[in-house]
Amino acid sequence: MRDPIDGIIAAFERSGEESRVREERERLQTEFQTTDRRAIAAMSDTDLASWNAKFPSDSPQSILAEHEWQRRLTVMQVRATRFGAWLGIVGVVVGAVLGAALTYLATKNTSEKTSSTQSQTIEPARKAVEVQEATNALQVAPLGRSASGPQRP
Repeated sequence: MRDPIDGIIAAFERSGEESRVREERERLQTEFQTTDRRAIAAMSDTDLASWNAKFPSDSPQSILAEHEWQRRLTVMQVRATRFGAWLGIVGVVVGAVLGAALTYLATKNTSEKTSSTQSQTIEPARKAVEVQEATNALQVAPLGRSASGPQRP
């Protein structure tokens, strides 16, 4: 069994520990009142890490440091996103210009080929029409009749 005196001694030790914890919290709160967010934002990453390590994780200073880390991460992500957006815009403009130039060149080559092909196709067609017209003019009359009209016996 435990001795009742040990329990009393433990209670005194805990009360002393509680007072030290209370004093530490009051010190952190007093220091927190004098903390300047601009000074935290101006710190380098190593300075911020060492300042953050001085405080327990549930202290207001540690929470401020965590918010500062998140702010810095957000700034880096926004920069990367802006760079990606500008790169995308440049890509769209270059693609549009390149597409227009290739379309112009393809249309130009097609029209040149079409005009030369049309002249090659039109000449034989024209000759065929002339031959057809000549054939129509020289139609052979049926037997016993001339092209000028019926014959009389």
